[in-house]
Amino acid sequence: MKRINSLRDLESFGIRSLTGEADRLGYRMLCDLTLEGVSIVAETYGLKADAFQPNWNSGAIASCLLSYGAWRDIAPIALAGYHTVFRTKNTFFGLEGNESIEQAQWEYNEQTGEVKQTAPAMLTVDGETTVWPSWYGKIERYYQTGETRNTHAMTGRTV
Repeated sequence: MKRINSLRDLESFGIRSLTGEADRLGYRMLCDLTLEGVSIVAETYGLKADAFQPNWNSGAIASCLLSYGAWRDIAPIALAGYHTVFRTKNTFFGLEGNESIEQAQWEYNEQTGEVKQTAPAMLTVDGETTVWPSWYGKIERYYQTGETRNTHAMTGRTV
């Protein structure tokens, strides 16, 4: 299971944050990008790969300034290669081939308007099933994986 909840967690995807004070506003962080990082950031924001500045450090091909919260935009695109992608309040997760998640089950009482959980979310890794760890928080949303920006969600048509 891959977890992303900050810019630092994007390093394995070729997006390496370099400093905490990259601009005068203190709003954006300088990041070096590998070829994979350029591809992910370009896909996230609808940019061409040649739109980036030359790299500032070795081991990268480009550099850019990203806001501290940009990881929330980038994470679903970075995790598109995983078979299941979902998020909790502050974290995105990507599940690999030997992992699966079953959402919590909820019941609504029409008379009282009360919603209560009838079964917890369950995580299975290598055939071992456990209750979803509460410290990660409630699973809020699933994302489709595979094709990203150019595939229509309802029809599957690719432009």
